[in-house]
Amino acid sequence: MPRFIHSSYHNDLAALVVSSNTTVNYSSDTLINYNTVVFDRSGIYDTTNKRYYAKVRGVYHCKASIRLPMGSGGNAARYDMVFRVNGTPRIGHGCNQTNSNDAGFIITGMMDLGPNDYVDVLIHQNSGANQTSNNNLNTADSGGTERGTHFFCHLLQRR
Repeated sequence: MPRFIHSSYHNDLAALVVSSNTTVNYSSDTLINYNTVVFDRSGIYDTTNKRYYAKVRGVYHCKASIRLPMGSGGNAARYDMVFRVNGTPRIGHGCNQTNSNDAGFIITGMMDLGPNDYVDVLIHQNSGANQTSNNNLNTADSGGTERGTHFFCHLLQRR
């Protein structure tokens, strides 16, 4: 019989957004700086090192998103984003973007983490120039927490 989350473990969750635009360097990996805490129940996200720290062994669900402008000069571009656990790539996704709209995409996944394991998010792009993330959404963007670039992670089940 699985052990579901006990109320004393609901503190293992955090949600963050990017309050100012983030520069994603051309043709190199960039650590995304989710620097504004929406909520962090027990100080498990380190905004200095850009890392979520697991407190207990368990299965965690994490999600990260970013919105970037189309490639430099209207060029098509390739974007890849990955969750790393303790510096090792774990779950990722990529997309090819044409020259018509901003690129926006999400990675999400469940990961088995131990105490003090950390999760961070890298992005790589080859648009021909550095790109700056765009937090604006076409719907309901009033400057609140509804940002196009955001991160959350939480414990699903203790092991």
